[in-house]
Amino acid sequence: MKGRNLSRNSEESEKAIESYLCHLVRGAGGIPLKYSSGTSTGYPDRLLLFPGGKMIWVEVKSAGCNPTPLQSHRMQQLRTMGFRVRLCDSRAKAEEIVGDYRQQKT
Repeated sequence: MKGRNLSRNSEESEKAIESYLCHLVRGAGGIPLKYSSGTSTGYPDRLLLFPGGKMIWVEVKSAGCNPTPLQSHRMQQLRTMGFRVRLCDSRAKAEEIVGDYRQQKT
């Protein structure tokens, strides 16, 4: 574990980023639904529901990690259908996603 900063790594874990995203969404008056399908795989982790009927699908990843090919396919599939889909792999990206919603509502 030479040179590894455990505190920083724990802040960049998928679990920590997802928790922070949910905190921000609730603070903006939204609901961060955890999405799980019993019949299909590869869909984004969260469906963010905001006042005014705004929705954003979000795939959460640890810092520096990429979606799997199936996840990328599902994300593109949703975009093609007209849904907003974002990748969240950092606290800064979580702030950006919720900030984009806040800018839209004004």
